[in-house]
Amino acid sequence: MPGLAWQDVRDVIAYAAHCTSLSLPHGSVLQGVFEESDHPAVVDRRLQDKMYVTIGHNACLEARPAVVHFGGFTLGMVHEQRIRVCNTSSGSAGMHIVLPTTTYFKAVCENKKGLLAPGMENVITVEFCPTEWRYYYDCIRIHSQGANMLIPIHAYPMMNQTKFPRRISFGKCAVGETYAKHVSLTCNVPIDFEYEISMLQPNAAFVVQPHKGVVPANGMVDVEVIFCPTRLVTEMAELEVRVAEFQSEAVRCTLSGSGFPGLARKHQLAGLTVGLDPTVSETTPVWGKAETGRLPKGTAKGGAASEKGATL
Repeated sequence: MPGLAWQDVRDVIAYAAHCTSLSLPHGSVLQGVFEESDHPAVVDRRLQDKMYVTIGHNACLEARPAVVHFGGFTLGMVHEQRIRVCNTSSGSAGMHIVLPTTTYFKAVCENKKGLLAPGMENVITVEFCPTEWRYYYDCIRIHSQGANMLIPIHAYPMMNQTKFPRRISFGKCAVGETYAKHVSLTCNVPIDFEYEISMLQPNAAFVVQPHKGVVPANGMVDVEVIFCPTRLVTEMAELEVRVAEFQSEAVRCTLSGSGFPGLARKHQLAGLTVGLDPTVSETTPVWGKAETGRLPKGTAKGGAASEKGATL
């Protein structure tokens, strides 16, 4: 090979053997070359020499989504998402795709186009297979003209969807009495999650307990909402529930209840009528039943009986 030194030849052969997993027969003249060479593992120079500073887009390309999230997963199951890298410029653009480096993520771009015309896209399929309950991270690097692009990949367990009601109504409640309703926060994975409940619109008539704590692994926490009206008005409050997990969205809940005096009166009457004749209703006077029947003959509806033969 003119123009190539022996050291260069050894490097080329070692690189080819590494890429193709070449197995040489015993006694081959090249076997000593591989045994004596201490050539290091081949590393993609695009990872060493290039900087990837922009996330999700650059001057000519845009990734959709810009960041990949595998929120919640099942151990041993393969989860899949797709990334579309689109040419948003007015001219053709090429790219080199550097795939994830960890064993938990695999990516493939089938039917990759050499040059992307304006508006065209390459589709990258990302597969994720977890082996334990923890946080995972990797990324896909896009080497292209202009600034190089980075597409982060996050994977993490989630408690489950925070099933807290959007509205809790106590309806009509007797003034001075206490009413309670219960809501459960459930965790379906073997990891503890912290939660916190804050009052956005506080009201002394409402109490939430406990307002923060930990949801145990594969367990649940009971949250109690207490309402004690002190006025003859409709009371309202608003609270927010947050769970300490990635990509968690706060849940807002509106509390409402009305103080009603008729209920207190009804309870007092119920206590006074204990032991009385059950056939007597609340609307019947306590001194007895009124006799009903037709008026005596000759009696006017609004006055006494008129004399016979009287004229107007």
